[in-house]
Amino acid sequence: MKIKKLIAVLLTTCAFAAGTPSSSRLYANAVNLDDIVIDIDASLEQEYEFTLKNDGTYEISGYIREIEENPVFTPSPDIYLPKSFKGKPVTSIGDHAFCTNNFDYITGTVNIPSSITSIGKDAFYLCNFTNCVIPESVTSIGISAFSQTPYLDNLRKQNPVVIVNNVLLDAKTASGDVVLPNTLTTIPSFTFTDNELVKSVYIPDSVKEIAPHAFDGCKSLEKFNFPKDITEINNWTFSYCESLSGPLTIPSNVSSIGECAFWSCKNLTSVNIPNGVTYIGGSAFKFCMAVTEVSVPDSVKIIEGCAFSENHKLENIVIPASVELIGQGCFRYDYSLDYVKILNPNCEIYDDDDTFPAYTVIYGYENSTAHEYAIKYDRKFVSLGESSVPRLNKGDINGDGTVDSSDAAVVLIDYSLTSTGKGSALTDAQKSAADIDKDGKIDASDASFILRFYSYVSTGGTVTDMSKWLNNLL
Repeated sequence: MKIKKLIAVLLTTCAFAAGTPSSSRLYANAVNLDDIVIDIDASLEQEYEFTLKNDGTYEISGYIREIEENPVFTPSPDIYLPKSFKGKPVTSIGDHAFCTNNFDYITGTVNIPSSITSIGKDAFYLCNFTNCVIPESVTSIGISAFSQTPYLDNLRKQNPVVIVNNVLLDAKTASGDVVLPNTLTTIPSFTFTDNELVKSVYIPDSVKEIAPHAFDGCKSLEKFNFPKDITEINNWTFSYCESLSGPLTIPSNVSSIGECAFWSCKNLTSVNIPNGVTYIGGSAFKFCMAVTEVSVPDSVKIIEGCAFSENHKLENIVIPASVELIGQGCFRYDYSLDYVKILNPNCEIYDDDDTFPAYTVIYGYENSTAHEYAIKYDRKFVSLGESSVPRLNKGDINGDGTVDSSDAAVVLIDYSLTSTGKGSALTDAQKSAADIDKDGKIDASDASFILRFYSYVSTGGTVTDMSKWLNNLL
């Protein structure tokens, strides 16, 4: 803007000076054109906000447009984003950069220079432009970068599976059977969300990640495949995919199943979780009401709250000895759950009446946490006999019946062994008792929790069970 105003002033002055020879001589004597310096950076600062990044380059973090009171709407001219600012390259467009109070005034073609490599999430959300020139240098485009723009609408008309520079931008209007190309490495969040027309999706093995909410709400999706190298099923990835039916087999490379990953997949009939999965997130299979069978492998350590709740046809389940935690309401409203078998005598079971239904028979070892739960909440208990694994309460790593500084010392010694590349000296039961913060590691953080609890009890604290103390603390 400053440049345009300066040029306008100069042209006006020159036009006036050309009209009278004497004025022309006066102007030439008074002004040396070589001394005129146009401050490009100052002009850019009137149109954009910039952020200096750690790598020494700039990001366009905001768009500025001066709007008069009671303005008359006029289409904007084409926008040419700057390649550099203050002598340094501009390499990215930040999150929400052009999604400002004046987004609807951006109507001309947006030209992105080749210096730009990434466009942030919601960068142009709600803008009114119909065309955008994106160079091949752009290899990263954030979630909803062009959502609710005429530009995206135009791209959808050309192909409902919108891909720019090998980045999948949108597939919300795709229908029927979709085959994704093997140039993709990621299916970003929200790309298929709430698409009720797509029936099947072929995902190539080039895809390494399916992001959270990618297929959330695809109610007509009947079939998809996991790419071979997928290692994580993210939060809400396939939630409300109500037409998925039959058995579900999680691929062998997966190590964790995220929160609400298969929430309300009402027509799945069984869930096969392979060895290697260590974590099952909260509500991961909630409202999977047709599931009759779930296999949980020996690798699983954590089953979070409500993971299998509202599985109305699930008849029984075996919780292997590897599982250290069964979360709140894990099997709530599982009306057909005849029995649950808990093989870890030290498994932490959330202390609440509805973790298991009132009519579910609990199988477990004598004097185990399962036995204690059954007694406390008046559940029928079937003994599996005495366990060969000693019963250890949370924090009582040395098994002397108390949680004190000696237990913290055991943790720190083991931490020093593992941190120097040596193997842990703890048994599985001791590891379960020692992993206080439930992060899958035995380290100084666990020792700190033990010492805090020991100090609390030593100074008159009334909660003497560390698990209950932790529930109050965390």
